[in-house]
Amino acid sequence: DGLKSQVFDNKEFGYWKVTVERPLRKSAQFTAERIAPLRFDKSLAAEMEWMFSQWGADVYKKDFFAGKKEKIQRWLDHEQFELTGANLKKLLDPKLWLARRELLEIAEKLQKHFGDETCDQIWNNFTLFTEDVKTVIGYEISFNKYFYVHQPLRDLAEVVKEIRDLEAETKGLLEQILSFSA
Repeated sequence: DGLKSQVFDNKEFGYWKVTVERPLRKSAQFTAERIAPLRFDKSLAAEMEWMFSQWGADVYKKDFFAGKKEKIQRWLDHEQFELTGANLKKLLDPKLWLARRELLEIAEKLQKHFGDETCDQIWNNFTLFTEDVKTVIGYEISFNKYFYVHQPLRDLAEVVKEIRDLEAETKGLLEQILSFSA
């Protein structure tokens, strides 16, 4: 009954949480037509395509958009594109452009290596190397897991008797309260 303390190894409380995100596609075809749209984000494809046609590979330079914001905004207004502030910021973010270029380069390397054939296994191997793996290493101390002592339930007859005793004690109390307020 006198459980006061227990000693555990550090590893008893550790855990790893691994989240693996990968696309649902099971096959891929590396053709030039299929690879070309990878250059642009789907939600900003028209805007990115225009910018790439205007300035080419210069859009991948780090400080390229610093002086171009007004010209881009004028074009967006002229073409009647209604971008939210977040989407405009995303469009002018060099990280987005670099990520799209990197994806395009990987796909082009795969096309060069495997050709234009449709591949089931290639896509799975591709995702193994490019998937975003998030690993969290943490510690959790669950006191209930290690120190909880089960208390058996009381007998039903004992609980019923206690409820009836409480009812007898409070008998007439409700009528007194209601008649006092009236």
